[in-house]
Amino acid sequence: ATFDELLKSEYVSPNHVTYGTMMKATARLLPLRSQLRQKWTKKLFEKSSKDGYVGDMFLSWLKEAASPKHYHELTRGRKRQNFPPEWTRNVIERRPAKK
Repeated sequence: ATFDELLKSEYVSPNHVTYGTMMKATARLLPLRSQLRQKWTKKLFEKSSKDGYVGDMFLSWLKEAASPKHYHELTRGRKRQNFPPEWTRNVIERRPAKK
């Protein structure tokens, strides 16, 4: 409900951290192999990829939330480096400074 309100808001919009946090909640709170968990992993992946926010945090939690088969289906069997640029176009992740 809160996430859906966020999506409809004219004042704020989700980013890669928002999507990663929602996937984390899906992985930790919804029962394994439940239809609800599968529904939310799909919904979040479709929305985040459409919005260009498939980041490292999101993918890490997607691997936890989805079965290997479902993960493969959602990512179309691609590795991170082979994702379409549209899926990641808005992700700005901070990297540790090189020493």
